[in-house]
Amino acid sequence: DEAIMKADEYFTQGNHRDALIEYKTARSIKPDEKYPPAKIAECEKIIEEEMKVIREQYDVVITEADNMYNSKIYDKAIQSYKKAHGMIPDETYAADMIAKITKYLEDNAITDIVNEAVVVHSEEEQKFTFDPIPVKVRKSNYVLIKAKNMGNKPFKIIFTYGSDSGKNGGFPIQIPANTEMNDFIIRVGNQYKWFAEDNNWLSIYPQNGDIEIEVVRITTSN
Repeated sequence: DEAIMKADEYFTQGNHRDALIEYKTARSIKPDEKYPPAKIAECEKIIEEEMKVIREQYDVVITEADNMYNSKIYDKAIQSYKKAHGMIPDETYAADMIAKITKYLEDNAITDIVNEAVVVHSEEEQKFTFDPIPVKVRKSNYVLIKAKNMGNKPFKIIFTYGSDSGKNGGFPIQIPANTEMNDFIIRVGNQYKWFAEDNNWLSIYPQNGDIEIEVVRITTSN
C-alpha cells in the first residue's frame, strides 16, 4: 500500500519515471493485484511519448550544433552540444563532440597566457602579459580556459585584454557552483579590437568568489 501511495503521488505530480519504479515495487509485493500492472503500462506509454518529443527536440539541437561545428563557430557549437547532452544524458555523441572540439583547440594552441595553477582571489585583479598574436590568425582566435571554483556558489569572472595603449575589450564567464575543473571556450577573433590591435596583456577579475586558473590558452580554429 505504501508503494502504491508513493506511486500515485508521483504520477499525480507528473513524475512518471519514479511512479513507474514504485508501481513495479508494488507489483512485486502483490503480484495478483490488477492495479499496478495497469498503471505500469500507462506510465510506460506516457514515458515513451515524452521521450519521442524529447528526441525530436534533441535532434533539432544536435543539427544546430553540427552546423555551428562545421562553420567553426566552436563556442556556440559547444553550448548547443551541452544543451543536447542535458536533454538525453545517455547519448554520448554530444559529449564526444565537446571533447573533440576541446582537443582540436588544444592541439592548435598558439600561446599559453597561464600554464600553471594560480589562485585569483575575489575582487582582486591579476594581469598576465603575452606576445601579440600574428595578425593572420587573429580572426580565428579562441581563448581556452580551465578553471575551478574554490567555493560553493556560482559567480562571474571578468576577463579584460589590451595593449600598451590601454584596454581594448573583454568577456565575462560564469563559474558554476562545483569544485570540478571546468573548460570554457570563448571566441575572441570576432571582436574587432582583438584582431585590429596588438594586444599583449589579459587580466582576470573574479566577482564574489575565489578561482583557481589552471590554463588560459590562445588557440586558433585554422
